[in-house]
Amino acid sequence: MLVLIADAFHSSLPDRLRALNVEVTEDQARQAEAEVLLIRSRTQCTREYIDASPALKLIIRGGVGLDNVDRAYAEQKGIAVVSTPEASSIAVAELTMSLMLSAVNQLVVGHNGMAAGRWLKKELHRTELFGKTLGLIGLGRIGSEVAKRATAFGMRVFAFDAYVRKATSPSWSTSIRCDPTRT
Repeated sequence: MLVLIADAFHSSLPDRLRALNVEVTEDQARQAEAEVLLIRSRTQCTREYIDASPALKLIIRGGVGLDNVDRAYAEQKGIAVVSTPEASSIAVAELTMSLMLSAVNQLVVGHNGMAAGRWLKKELHRTELFGKTLGLIGLGRIGSEVAKRATAFGMRVFAFDAYVRKATSPSWSTSIRCDPTRT
């Protein structure tokens, strides 16, 4: 079995796959031979790309979403298509928290001032996330991870999710409120 890694993944991936006794390549010229295709968001698995891959049996999208894969056409050709939706949930939640911290502490303004040779300590009016209220729309994988971290920061979290009821909210989420019109 030949696995083609078409997009950038962690440098350890090829060796980890080889340990499973599969042949691995990053050589795009071998696309026609590949039975398994590993992609992220760069490679567009269009009808033309799929037709140029006659041995293909499986497309694995590392990450959330399959908008770069002509899923219907692939499945029509008997090619399974899967993604790894949980892979980036924590990373996205942590990025969300870091952006909120950056905003309340005016890090960009402070950085730009330092780059211009100005110390803006007195001009920057910062605040904390503690005690603030965060509203979330959606408590899926990412929303739940953001809520967990925001709660750890001492934030009040209010959320709307048409598919989650309060009774099924995670046990740590005492400050989570779901759609109040649903019972």
